[in-house]
Amino acid sequence: MKKTMLIAGLFLVGMGGAFAQVNYGVKAGVNFANVHLSEDVEDSDPSILTGFHAGVFINTELAENFSVQPELFYSAVGSKLYEEGDASFKLKTSYLSLPVLAQYQFFDGFRLELGPQVGLLLSSKNELKGTDEDYEEDVKDDTESIDFGLTGGASYQLPIGLGVFARYYTGLSDITKENEAGVKVKNNNIAVGLTYTF
Repeated sequence: MKKTMLIAGLFLVGMGGAFAQVNYGVKAGVNFANVHLSEDVEDSDPSILTGFHAGVFINTELAENFSVQPELFYSAVGSKLYEEGDASFKLKTSYLSLPVLAQYQFFDGFRLELGPQVGLLLSSKNELKGTDEDYEEDVKDDTESIDFGLTGGASYQLPIGLGVFARYYTGLSDITKENEAGVKVKNNNIAVGLTYTF
């Protein structure tokens, strides 16, 4: 899968260089992540877990108001699965994410964007804090190695290259392996941050 992601990225870069103007940039920001459960689970009430993301992107202008932007970034997501008083139980995951966004520019600097996103799992942990039996457990072997979904949002870039963006990601694939309870778990994330285009 790593080879597939690399080949896809190189292919997009090559096409952009052949047919249109290519701009490179960096991005970083905050994640407000959660998971969606396909049905209610006793003693579980998923809520937002704050994380971060950082990475690079390539923006290829294919027409006056249309561009394609593949990105590659590290993203820390997950969810608070239970919280009462000082006690909390969290799922903390991280991915190497590759979205490919179609962007439409309505006026100078302002864009709407939408596209698929694939995530390669880097880590997955359960964490219990605020009790007499705190622990952290590696559950990477119980988590699917690939997460797939759709992402979309809006961005605005200033003439100096600095930009801001807000984006929502909804996972389409169950991230759990061999789930005997039959409950599907899917990632959701709201990301906001800054970009800089060179």
